[in-house]
Amino acid sequence: DARWLRTHLEHLTDAQEAGQALPWKVTDAPGDFTDGMIGRLVGIEMPIESLVGKWKASVVSYLFTAVRNHALNELKKITVRRSYESEYAENKTVEYLVGQNIKEGKFRNSVNKAVERLPEKCREIFQLSRNDGLTYDEIAEYLKISKKTVENQMGIAFKKLREILKPVLSQIIE
Repeated sequence: DARWLRTHLEHLTDAQEAGQALPWKVTDAPGDFTDGMIGRLVGIEMPIESLVGKWKASVVSYLFTAVRNHALNELKKITVRRSYESEYAENKTVEYLVGQNIKEGKFRNSVNKAVERLPEKCREIFQLSRNDGLTYDEIAEYLKISKKTVENQMGIAFKKLREILKPVLSQIIE
């Protein structure tokens, strides 16, 4: 019974977390996640051939720990995903502004100075891509390097440009 299991899980969680400074509650996990976990547990059949010791406590403890750890892992994934989404949005802002060849003199001048500060190989690959319009495959063939190297160098270029242009970008975006 899913309702019984949820009530029991909440009771066990409250008891286990009572001594913690910041006690975790079942309701801290996303609702659809908790429902999914409970759905996975309801209907599990475990054939028991013999009973020794405190079997009920160990099964309940095992289930509690399994569900709790899975919930914590899911929450960690959500946190990591949000971090990547934030970084991705920042990356795309720089790529968009640079890629659109913004004609504002101050920004263009800042971009040109920032590109000049890139490491030589990184700068060459960046300029072939953005100024000459070559694809990553074409750059790799032209420079006789792998496409993955081109991708990595472009990633480095955007990261360094983000760092260098952060003050200028914050003025434009605000």
